[in-house]
Amino acid sequence: DVVVRIVLDGSSSMGLGSPSQASHGASLAAGIAYLALEGGERAQSFTLREGQVGPGAAGRGRGGFGRIARSLGLLEARGGGSLGAALEEALPRWPRPGALVVVSDFLEPPESLQGALRRAAFAGHDVRLLQVLAPEDLAPSLEGDLRLEDCESGVAVELTLDGPTRAAYHRHLVALCNTLATAARRAGGSYTRTTPTEPRGAALRRVAGRLVDAPP
Repeated sequence: DVVVRIVLDGSSSMGLGSPSQASHGASLAAGIAYLALEGGERAQSFTLREGQVGPGAAGRGRGGFGRIARSLGLLEARGGGSLGAALEEALPRWPRPGALVVVSDFLEPPESLQGALRRAAFAGHDVRLLQVLAPEDLAPSLEGDLRLEDCESGVAVELTLDGPTRAAYHRHLVALCNTLATAARRAGGSYTRTTPTEPRGAALRRVAGRLVDAPP
């Protein structure tokens, strides 16, 4: 059987939106675990907190789904840390290759993540990136002169959010998404972007690829 490992980002930036990216991500992670268990595979869930991939829950068969769903349901978005560095640290703990699904907003410099993905692919993992962005990430509603503080690092920046600034932000976001997609493809995996407003089943079908029985 195949081991399907699901890593859910629980950092503070995932608390944006209503429903939040964290709650939507947890729902998607639970759906992926459900599909794996229904397909006769083993599923393991992990959460990223304070820069470390911590223990979650594991299961096999339908009886294992409750443990995984309850563990994911306890997630609270808080803290920070590098997702790429956390994955680098966690990979040696997973000597048996399998599917590795990472659920995050991926709003960090992509360089460290690219290294972790290369290492995961070299170890034989089937890498799938699921990026969850809030509508506010895609089209910020703020405007005017602002002082914005990073919810994870506490670093503040003052700026004027006008047309040119919005255009520059959008270019940067598109470049980040393209970099993630390229990194996933080079690792032999896949990249999917979704928002909390997309029905869960539609996102799961795109992540799972050939699996067509995703729950609604």
